[in-house]
Amino acid sequence: YTICRHNSPLCGSCKKQGTVLYGSGEESQGQIKLRAQRLGIVTPDLFIQADTSLDAVLHEAEQRKPRLLIVDSIQTMYCQDAEGTPGSMGQIREGTARLMTFAKTSNIPVVVIGHVTKEGTLAGPDGTHGRCRIVF
Repeated sequence: YTICRHNSPLCGSCKKQGTVLYGSGEESQGQIKLRAQRLGIVTPDLFIQADTSLDAVLHEAEQRKPRLLIVDSIQTMYCQDAEGTPGSMGQIREGTARLMTFAKTSNIPVVVIGHVTKEGTLAGPDGTHGRCRIVF
């Protein structure tokens, strides 16, 4: 959350252009609120949905029609009708496919955040790497 909200030009520009929906599978709304207060970030344009169900996050995005959708992190999200547990190859593949379809059909940009291990490699199955466009 800190990197994406505080430092990302994408998120900062949306403050002027529209709302941001932040789907957090990592932290609760309360945790995110405390961090935002500590960093002095106050904006009515940021909506937090603390949920590990990607279906619920996408449903909220379809209802709100934000200017930007952020999913943090793909390894914690699950799709109800996909096989496997959150973070498994099947779940990540299905989740990223649904996010890509959403982005293309709604014309809403989607930022997908994934974890990096202590060794500096992308966490999760090897298939995660092929779905990344930018690695920070």
